[in-house]
Amino acid sequence: GDGSSDVLLQSQDPYTPLDATVNIWNGPDNTARKMKVYSEDGYLRPLRVNFKNYNPTLYSNTVDVQNSGPLEFPITADVQTSTGSLSEPQLRQGSMNMMDNSHPPQNYKSIQGKSILTHTCTNPQVQHIQIDIETDGMPCYAKVEVLQGPGEARQKFKVYTDDGSGFQGIIDIPYGYANCGSCTLIVTNEGPMEFPIKCALQEF
Repeated sequence: GDGSSDVLLQSQDPYTPLDATVNIWNGPDNTARKMKVYSEDGYLRPLRVNFKNYNPTLYSNTVDVQNSGPLEFPITADVQTSTGSLSEPQLRQGSMNMMDNSHPPQNYKSIQGKSILTHTCTNPQVQHIQIDIETDGMPCYAKVEVLQGPGEARQKFKVYTDDGSGFQGIIDIPYGYANCGSCTLIVTNEGPMEFPIKCALQEF
């Protein structure tokens, strides 16, 4: 469809990982936007993202979602056409319904190529963190990691765009985890120095 593309990803069963690839095509031979997603518990930690299309009259987005995990771990995916910011996701009960609750991005910070931005959430009342990434028309090579407790990242995803389009994502902070300690987000610009990105993070 035309306009921005909303993609919602969640594991079909509790306690199972989510491993998926999202491709957004602008024309038959141009994969202008890609995303690789991993979540150690994709039911407890779903992901909702929005890829903006700044030229809806020029490009018609085609989205494909691939489950990169094994056959034993099915996922649920929903793709919609949107004209604005993401609303608050309601996925925990296995529902793909959405609430009208947009959060305009604020306080963008610049991340130079090969640099990181770290954000630590210590408020136990926070249930979601919204991530907005923009460029000045340059390609985007971004990686987002969510750390909560010891061990590897609980959730991580990579975002690539070649047309300067914006990205917005909402991640869940599972109930109970924030009460046991802090949650840390690490946003890495994996691109070269010539391709800085801007990132805004909001808790709600």
